[in-house]
Formats: sequence, structure tokens, C-alpha cells
Amino acid sequence: MRAIQFDLADPEHPASLVEVDEPALPRGDWARVAVTGCGICGSDLHLFSDNMGHAPALGASMASHDFPFVLGHELAGVVVEARPDCRVAAGTRVAVLPDINCEARGIDPPCPPCANGWASGCHNAGSGVLTPGSALGFTSGLGGGWAEQAVAHESMLFPLPDSVGDDAAPLHEPVSIAVHGLLRAPPTDGDPVLVSGAAAIGLATVAAIKALVPASPVTVLARHDAQAAAASAVGADRVVRACDDRTHFEELAADTGARLTGTGEAAMLTGGYPLLTLAVEPEAFFAVANLVHTRSR
Repeated sequence: MRAIQFDLADPEHPASLVEVDEPALPRGDWARVAVTGCGICGSDLHLFSDNMGHAPALGASMASHDFPFVLGHELAGVVVEARPDCRVAAGTRVAVLPDINCEARGIDPPCPPCANGWASGCHNAGSGVLTPGSALGFTSGLGGGWAEQAVAHESMLFPLPDSVGDDAAPLHEPVSIAVHGLLRAPPTDGDPVLVSGAAAIGLATVAAIKALVPASPVTVLARHDAQAAAASAVGADRVVRACDDRTHFEELAADTGARLTGTGEAAMLTGGYPLLTLAVEPEAFFAVANLVHTRSR
């Protein structure tokens, strides 16, 4: 099958389109997925922009002795083959969790994070059991999102409703990040919320807030024209343009009645929004959306 693997064969373009063997199904509770779509994550972009430099995902893969590896971890597809013990039947459209946790590796007893349902924090991600890599998109032998197929354990498969089309299905990953953060620190319905950042995570956060706490007005701090337009399209009530001179603090203060103190990089608001969402794509393996309370509870 065709796959895009990160191999540094060409330092100017470190990924190659190659032919690799179709991945085998490891056990009876695994399934084969024909990929219908996959996103491009910030961690993927770091691999291309930084190569061997400042890409934590590459460092993790090299440390696990899994190189080259097939790219693509924000994937969705259709189950085309299911082993007898797999609970997800062939023909099911699925979102695929890329993390290869203790259950998928057949490790029992599971590590503490897996025992608590936190697959992304699995302590055995670098164990080398089953596969040397930590996740689909950062390993070999199991396919990936930037390939025609991937194989996944039943615990990694989540059936998709018919209302979610193939084009939208790969967005399950950034949307899940936004929803997870929102559910950990939900605003009171009606509280104003400031979302700082309007890339994929920020836009997903706006959509999640408007779906789960629709009475809460959402202001988005956006840097670029396309981001501002997209924020409005997904439901932002107000968009404020971020400025290098940080004069946007004055606009935010005027909107909320907050007190502006300091100037330039030292500018800050006292009072204002009860809830601030920092929707960022840091130089780290996983994107993070942190919801930070600005009032005590």
C-alpha cells in the first residue's frame, strides 16, 4: 500500500511517498481501517519545519528506535476487516484514537493512567511491546493516517454518526481536545468567555462552548484575517484582533469593564472575563487546550 513515511531521505523534504506492506492484524480484537481522511497536526508541521531540531515527536520516535515511521495520527476511516473478537464490525465508519495503550498492547495489569482511562498518558507507550512507537502516526508496521490503511485495537475505534461526513471526521482529534478542556472547567452558562487563539484548537473550543453552554458569549482573540473570519463562522459573538503592540488589551478592557494595568508586554487585565481559554499549538508532541479560571470557586 502507499504511505507517507518520515525518513529524512531528502533533507529538503524529509518525508517520502513509498510502498509498504499492508499491516497485519496483531490479535483477534484488532481491525483493519481503510483511511478516508487525516488531518495535519502542528506536531506534523514541526517535523517538516525543524527536521532533527526542535520536534519533540521526532525525538520520542528516535528514542523508541522506531525510524522511519508512517505519518498521520488525526485519522478516520471505515473498518474493512474485523477479527472475531473485535466489537466493531466491518463496514463501520470510525474515528481512530491514535494512542497505543496498555489494552491495545495486551499489557495486564495496566499502568495507572490506562487504569483510569487516560490512554494518552500511558506509561508503556515506549515499552516496545507490539510496536516500538507510541501511537499511530509515529510508528511503523501498523499503517497510519497518511497511508491507505491502518490497523487499530477495538479500544481505539469509535463509531461515527452518519451526520459526520468524511471531510469532517478527522476533526475529532482537535475537537476532543477542546471538549475535554471545557468539561474539566466548564463555565456557568451565561458567563462570558475569552478564547485566546483562533487556529484549529481555538476554533474547536468556540464550537464546543457554543454547543455545550450556548448562553455564554464568546470573544475570540485572533491574529490573522482568515482566523477572524473562521471564528465568526463557528459561532464567536465577537472577534478582537491581536496586535503586536498589545493594544488589543484596551479593547478587551473596554468590553468587560476590566482595569488595564501596565503597557506593552507587561499589559494585563484586572477583572474582566470569568473564564479564559488558551488555545495553543505548542512545540510539544500533543496539542493542549487549557481552560484557566480567573476567579476563585
